[in-house]
Formats: sequence, structure tokens, C-alpha cells
Amino acid sequence: MNLSITYFKIREILRHPLSLVLIFFIPLGLTLIVGHLVEKGQKQLEIPIAIIDKDHSDFSRLLVERISGQDKLHLYKVSGEKASLLLLRNDVDSVFVIKKGFQKRLLNGEREGIIEVWTSPSSMAEGIVREVIASETARLTSDVKAADWVVKVFKNLDIHIDQSKTWNAAYGYTDSQWEPEPLMTIQYEQHYVEESVVDKSGLRESPYLRLWTFFTMLGCFLTSDWTVREKGVLFLRIQSTYHGLVSYLIQNTVALFLFHLFQTLLAFYIFVKTNIIQLRPELLLLMAVYLFICMSFSVWSASFTKQIGSYYIVSFLFMLIIGILGGSYFPVQEFSSTLLKLSVFFPQNLLLSSQQLKIQIPLFVSGSIVLWMLAIRRLQIKR
Repeated sequence: MNLSITYFKIREILRHPLSLVLIFFIPLGLTLIVGHLVEKGQKQLEIPIAIIDKDHSDFSRLLVERISGQDKLHLYKVSGEKASLLLLRNDVDSVFVIKKGFQKRLLNGEREGIIEVWTSPSSMAEGIVREVIASETARLTSDVKAADWVVKVFKNLDIHIDQSKTWNAAYGYTDSQWEPEPLMTIQYEQHYVEESVVDKSGLRESPYLRLWTFFTMLGCFLTSDWTVREKGVLFLRIQSTYHGLVSYLIQNTVALFLFHLFQTLLAFYIFVKTNIIQLRPELLLLMAVYLFICMSFSVWSASFTKQIGSYYIVSFLFMLIIGILGGSYFPVQEFSSTLLKLSVFFPQNLLLSSQQLKIQIPLFVSGSIVLWMLAIRRLQIKR
């Protein structure tokens, strides 16, 4: 088979910087830039809470200090009246009140009813914050009990000591044992109700692969606009040439596919080196299959439109809908079982799902080949 058209298309792409930008910068560059911004925003996300200290003791001040040091909490230390106003305006998720006598009751070994919680119907993270405060309170209680136990042992042994110094030393030693990790932790066992909801490889936690699916499809659609531009001018002439229209379409598309495939290999390499994804050859294969599907969709879509403006508008709407339902922007499948079942019909499912894909891959590839054939047939008919 004569591949002169493919070589010509490759040289043409290399001579036009805009084509290289569409092929490389849009899928890979925008994925890294937007992914970094999304990840940065996620790290900066904080839960606003208010705390009222009615005890004003050493223990209550220590508790407030430790809570304010939590990464995901933004603490407002306010009075009762202002806290109520913040809660009514939904400026804070919840309000925690350290009651008077907090330190005294902790020293007596009491933990129940020493902190009061105010919530509103819109509070979403109150349970999480409650656990954080409870853990810090448990830390104080444990330190106190350990110090009391040490002093009691010395008394039972009839050893004369400075009780205050001994208690403080035991308290400080016990408290230091909570760093850098707590003495007591809870091991959670996670059960997977539906395996497709959670990606065991950890890919779902990163926004990069999701964004790559959208920007790669965008790059494929933008670089396939040559079909719309040429079919009203060149296609009639090409049909009468030696190569024919079918060969011209296939070779041009193969040239574009090779460039996009190189972009996919580069994206896979960067994602692995930056620990965004794990080094899995099957994932690289799925990325290549996804690219093939995007190319077939773009050429098929281009075969329906005559105006380049209409092609861009229709393509953008198509990608927007597919991106939302397929999960390119956020895991929409986790919102309902209906969307979860529907997601298997979208190509993003190949990369963003952990379920077995032995059936999906052949179906998607076969469907893509059918779209190629329909596009070629339509471009041959539309003279």
C-alpha cells in the first residue's frame, strides 16, 4: 500500500505549530495545568467551625490550639452570640461549646457532657469534626489517667515524691507518646458494595486521568476539522485520483492517530513518573483504545456537518455531555445507581472504572470501526 499521503500529512503537521499545540498542549498541557489547580483547591478546602471556650483553663486552651492546628479545619474562636449568628448564616458548619468546668471534670476522669454541639439542618461535616474533637479530648483524658496512675503507684510503694512534679512529668511523657502518631487508632475495613464504584488502584483519587479523557477527546475533535474543511473542496477531485477518497481519508487519519498516540505515550510516562498513576501496561493499552474511540467519534461527527462553525458547536456540546455522564470532570456515577449503570456505555468507563472490561473493550472497538465505516460511506455519498 502506498503511504505517500500519510508521509505528506505528517510533514504538514510538523510544519504547523498550531497543529502540534492542538495535539500535545491541549490534551497533556491543559490536563497538567487544570489538574494541578484542582488538586491544589482540594488541599486548601477547609471545614469552617466555631468554638466557644467558657472554661478558659489550660486544658481548654490546649484543646482549642490543637483543633486549630488541624489541616482541614478553619476555626473561629467567638462568643456565644456571634457563634449563633455564624451558624444561622451558614458561615460555619457547626459550633462546639467547651463548658465551664471542662478541666476540672477531665482531671476527675469525666468525659461525658463536657462539650456541647450546635448544628443546623445544613451541617454536613459535624460528625467528622466531632470525631476530631473527641480524639483530642480522649488524648487529654488518657494523659491525666496515666499521670494519676503513676502518682498512685508511688504512694502504694510508700516512696516520698513531689506529687506535683511527678504528675506533670508523667503527664508530659504520656502526651509525648502521641507524636508523631496517636497511641490509639481505629482500623476501618472497607467493603466494596459494587466493585465499579471504587478503583482499587487509586486512580479515582486523582483528577488528572479524568481530565485527560476530556482534553484528549477535545484534541481529537479539533484536529479532525480538516474533514469538514476539505470535503466541500477536495473530496470530489480526490475521488477520481489514483489513491481514491477512502485511501485519502484513512491515511490522513492514521497520520493524526500516530501523533495523538505519541501524546498518549508521553502522558502515560509523565503520569507514572509523577506518581499520578501506577505503572500498568494494561492501562496504557486502555488509553490507546480510548484514543481510537475518540478519533472515530470525531471523524464520524465531522461527516455530518458542512460548516466548520457548526462542527465546533456540535462537537463541544457532544463532549460536554459525554464528559459529564462519562465522569471526566467528577465521579458522577457515585451519585446514583442509574448513572452507575449508564456509565458503562461511555468510553471513559474504560479508564475510570475498576470493573472487568473483557466485554467492554471488544464492544467499544467494534463500535468505533462501525463509526469509521459509516463516516467513510457518508463522505463518499455526500458529493
